[in-house]
Amino acid sequence: MSPIILTDSSKRFAERMNGSGTEGNGLWLLVAVIAAYCIAFMGWSSQPEIINSLIKGIGLSSASAGVLASLEVVAVAVTAFALAPRIAVLPLRTLCVAGALLTIAGNAFTAGLTTFAGVAAVRLIAGLGEGCLLAVANAVIAGFRNPDRGYAQVNGVNIVFAMCFLAFLSLIGRAFGHVGVFAAIALGCVLFLPALVRIPRTGASTAPSGALTSPRAYALLLAMLIWGSGDGATWAFLLQLAERTTLSPAWVSISVASWAVGGFVGAGAAAWLSQRVPRMHALTVAVVLNVLNALVLCYSTDGIVYIVAAFVQIVCVYFIMPYLLGIAAELDPQGGCAAAVGGMFMLTGATGPVLGGFVTQWGGLEALGWNMAACAALSFAFLGYAAKSAASVSEVA
Repeated sequence: MSPIILTDSSKRFAERMNGSGTEGNGLWLLVAVIAAYCIAFMGWSSQPEIINSLIKGIGLSSASAGVLASLEVVAVAVTAFALAPRIAVLPLRTLCVAGALLTIAGNAFTAGLTTFAGVAAVRLIAGLGEGCLLAVANAVIAGFRNPDRGYAQVNGVNIVFAMCFLAFLSLIGRAFGHVGVFAAIALGCVLFLPALVRIPRTGASTAPSGALTSPRAYALLLAMLIWGSGDGATWAFLLQLAERTTLSPAWVSISVASWAVGGFVGAGAAAWLSQRVPRMHALTVAVVLNVLNALVLCYSTDGIVYIVAAFVQIVCVYFIMPYLLGIAAELDPQGGCAAAVGGMFMLTGATGPVLGGFVTQWGGLEALGWNMAACAALSFAFLGYAAKSAASVSEVA
């Protein structure tokens, strides 16, 4: 991994923690942010096993289990939105540790509950904690001199951990049921807890940033919502798309396992290209590829084509997302915009499946590809304005 180059605000973070602003401290800061990200995404990345456990473990219907999973995602997004305007002046380390403890408590209590209302309450608590962690992590990375690369590195590690942890949860679920699943999630969060002491004590400013209320920030938030919902719609129906092919269940499992590699490849490519190719050039190519690949994925019934296209779809998601967060960081180096954009991405975990459900009901699975094309075109219009404004802000600064 290449050395982490920090801006003055991020150096102040390291100095407050360790008494100096060396690159070594910058690496520890990155480790702390990765830990915060892994906890923040624990519920989102474990959704398949969480839903399965709620259905089989306590007898909830699939609809009820889906509602509970969506509630948690919405809680994460709302919390990140709420914190974003003042994230630069908040006690970041305290907020991060408190968020981790809430996440741990929410999962630990879920293991002992059997009613819809009780589980809903504690999943909301877990979502509140995850939202705190997500907002802080995205705000801290916004202070990196090359935030695109920082977001790519963090997302690359997070997706590999998430997919490996999901495979582990599947084994735990078969052996110990829903109690084991939620206990394992809580324990996983505990293991990351010590690294959070490297999070800065306070934000990078003494006054809230006004960047989040600017038209360019709203444009970027809309771009993330529209693009993320389009991609989320396709993501939600990936397994249904696999059922149209001649792939055996074993090969579908292999395809699913490859998605972790796809996420790492996408994030790694973004990290490498961030210093070599202009941001909008890379984004334009990636979005076009995202659309063309979605059309192939939704129209082809060939098994090999499905495996490749599903892999490329994940590559595109984790390539594009760091760049969107990087634009947010450029618009607002204090981190408020990045915290909100990260929350918006989490929200698409709820809006995407809903959109996909309507689209497939109207036009079948093939319509998901055209839905992706429409969402990409609309989001790119907002993105172009936000990115141009971000470049202007950077030049003035």
